[in-house]
Amino acid sequence: MRCEVRGCGSRPHEWFESGHHVFDVCSAHGLQLRAGEAVTIKDDELLVGPEAAAEILDVRTAATPTGTVLTLRLGHHGVIDQEVPLKVTPTFRASIRDLLRTEDDRGEDPRR
Repeated sequence: MRCEVRGCGSRPHEWFESGHHVFDVCSAHGLQLRAGEAVTIKDDELLVGPEAAAEILDVRTAATPTGTVLTLRLGHHGVIDQEVPLKVTPTFRASIRDLLRTEDDRGEDPRR
């Protein structure tokens, strides 16, 4: 048996519960999780820290000679880890419209 954090081969010493899932984790990952480290559940594994899904912390737009560039500033716990520039194309706009329409259909606030 091994820790269920992706890439960890240590023996588990405790459990981590998230929603309806329970994971066996090693002492080091248990400490990180209790401290509030970012976590994402993927299949039967946990992604912890920088490997966990990032949050969008800021969005910036800039007009360029070839069109608009949207820069997503991503990170964890308010700290920006990465900036991802995206060229705004008709396909990108259509994808965002579809996403927002889907969120609206489910009654979710697309600004969350």
